Amino acid sequence: MIYLHAYIITILLMVLHICMYVFVACRTKLKQTEVDCELLKRCCETLTEENRRLHRELQQLRALSHPHPAAAFFMPAAAALSICPSCERIATGASAAATTTGADRPNKAGGGPVRAPHLFSPFTKSAAC
Repeated sequence: MIYLHAYIITILLMVLHICMYVFVACRTKLKQTEVDCELLKRCCETLTEENRRLHRELQQLRALSHPHPAAAFFMPAAAALSICPSCERIATGASAAATTTGADRPNKAGGGPVRAPHLFSPFTKSAAC
């Protein structure tokens, strides 16, 4: 009879040990899931803000290509617009005047021209550039 009680106690201790192992594993997994969730929330917020910014940029570009008749007074002249040589985005004359095409500067190896840096102020934070 005493041996039976010792055997039952041993089995209960083994079950308790397994339950504790499962509990620790589940708690560790839960903590990792919470960390992943926070990371994904931050990524989602960043992407949402980037999406809003890109929508505003798209609206500006659409306004440039299809101006409202009443807004023609406020639009810059076509000669004041230029296109970024590397990403083909449109910039106004004030920001485009500060850049060069890069064709007049040799690269470090002494070879052909170097592509100009992005100095078009409306698009300096674009994910595409």
